Amino acid sequence: MLRYPYQRNGARTRPSPLTKLTGGPGEWFARVPGIDMRGGAVSATPIIDWFTTGDEPALLGTKCVACGTVYFPRQDIYCKNPNCDSEEFEEYTFSRTGTVWSYTDFQYQPPAPYIAQTDPYEPFALAAVELPEGIVVLGQLADGYSVDDVKVGSPVELVVEVLNTDDTGDRTIWRWKPTEEAAR
Repeated sequence: MLRYPYQRNGARTRPSPLTKLTGGPGEWFARVPGIDMRGGAVSATPIIDWFTTGDEPALLGTKCVACGTVYFPRQDIYCKNPNCDSEEFEEYTFSRTGTVWSYTDFQYQPPAPYIAQTDPYEPFALAAVELPEGIVVLGQLADGYSVDDVKVGSPVELVVEVLNTDDTGDRTIWRWKPTEEAAR
């Protein structure tokens, strides 16, 4: 019997980020939560339980009860810490603030399933933010902010904004809002 979900020849292995899907030889697709790309059709569903909303939104994840390693997005199968063999996790709410670890802007429109907010496309800024828990989380900068408003080490806070609206209502996303003006 396998002790770990992905144990092979006595060694713990990690699942591949690619999944073989039925439909023909060589059809490999990246696993993306909430996105189904089989047969060329792209349909998105909301990502449930990744963040809270309200006056003080926060990212939601899990924490290993044995070693304290935190995960975002959530990890429920096994602890990825090589020094821990636990399979028990508890819910964890991350800090709302962090510091910019790196940043860039998207001058070119990303490919589908990206949905442009404006026509014609307007560039947006993306920041990798280090949280006090020690992890780095990627996200767009809040509406109205650009790469000119941040620098490495700039403090930011998590906000939830509307990404787009469809027939079912508003689709929201977390973003990073600078909390002080960056020195230029």
